[in-house]
Amino acid sequence: MASMKMFSLLVVVIAILVVLSNFSMAKEFIVGDEAGWNVNFDKNWVEGKDFIVGDTIVFKYNKSKHNVYKVDKAGFDNCTVPPNGLLNTGNDTIALASPGKKWYICGVGEHCAKLGMKLALTVKAHDDSAAAPSSPPATPGGPSSSNSASGIVASGFQALHRLNCFCRPESATREMILKPVARMGSKQMLVFLLITMACLPAISLAKEFVVGDESGWRTDFNYTAWAEGKDFHVGDALVFNYPKRSHNVLRVDGVAFQSCTAPQDITPLETGNDVITLQSPGRRWYICGVAQHCELGMMKLVITVQEKPGFSLHDNIAPTPAMPGGETPSSANGIERSAVQVLLVAMAAVVMMFMA
Repeated sequence: MASMKMFSLLVVVIAILVVLSNFSMAKEFIVGDEAGWNVNFDKNWVEGKDFIVGDTIVFKYNKSKHNVYKVDKAGFDNCTVPPNGLLNTGNDTIALASPGKKWYICGVGEHCAKLGMKLALTVKAHDDSAAAPSSPPATPGGPSSSNSASGIVASGFQALHRLNCFCRPESATREMILKPVARMGSKQMLVFLLITMACLPAISLAKEFVVGDESGWRTDFNYTAWAEGKDFHVGDALVFNYPKRSHNVLRVDGVAFQSCTAPQDITPLETGNDVITLQSPGRRWYICGVAQHCELGMMKLVITVQEKPGFSLHDNIAPTPAMPGGETPSSANGIERSAVQVLLVAMAAVVMMFMA
């Protein structure tokens, strides 16, 4: 009975560690790097890169000139545009949710067939150093441009797979760990668990805030009231959604914010889906620089960014070029930061139950 309790406790600890290790591995790859998704795409761009389940790829391009389709191998070889699955925001983020071969093309004109706008890559499982089997053709509706849920679900399945391997009776790892643990007394076991918990990284998963929620970034909306009650931390992201040619976004200082002055030396963000990662603590001011949208239409936002409480997933993501003021426009993961804390509380509850 005692050994069963110890095994159950150890399984809980290992499950938490496995889940956290999967979360921390996610990376974001900008397709083509600085060149982006463009004609004469460098077919060697994928060389030297390891794409793992849970990672994301971001296609950045001029929306009026290009697009993205996920295709199967035949579609890739023949540059055949499928009837569904069009992505055309100019900043398309795709979560790599399963292992296998993935193929993408541009469906505009002959950009794929004659100008090389096609990308093939292999996605590996977390615990697989070799290429995984080919994935099935794209389903109707194509890839999702929301990377958070599918990436986390994929990581969850990988964690369960690892835990299942550990729990098998023939598992050599299980025998290696359990033999010394089985010799521990209850007090030693408690110390072991407390040390294990203390060694867990204090991970804070970043949040994504859509400015204005469903209303987006528009005139005649109270963004001061919207920001009230929200905690913005380093690593979180702001998303400004708006009609592309109607508005823009400028980060300014406090003086320019009060006077609604658009700085001449700062290039505005104007994709219509601008995502800004908050990379340092302090006050942040944003305005719309179009016409008098700021002073007459209330298109201005001020927030305070706090230090992050611990290690963030963004620390594992390759940095992209910084904006003035230390922020990075990127595609952000929208996961509640309390998820890991819930797991830790659950583990502590199980420990207390078995030690009672």
